[in-house]
Amino acid sequence: MPDGEYHSRTMSQRKIPPFAHRHNPDGSWDTICSLCVLTVAHEKIESDLIPHELTHTCDPARLDRFAQELVRKDW
Repeated sequence: MPDGEYHSRTMSQRKIPPFAHRHNPDGSWDTICSLCVLTVAHEKIESDLIPHELTHTCDPARLDRFAQELVRKDW
């Protein structure tokens, strides 16, 4: 590890994974976009989520609504 690399990373600089996977009680899997919080796909096999993630595009109107809500809540 190069000198200083460890110290240059802080909790606030952690990268959020672009998609979160949820394992459902029935054994199926969901993939959720971390940016627009949309459930992008639901599959029986986790690896089958990847093609959906690769083609997902966030809806700009949805992102605008989230931004407006944050402003209203004064975050």
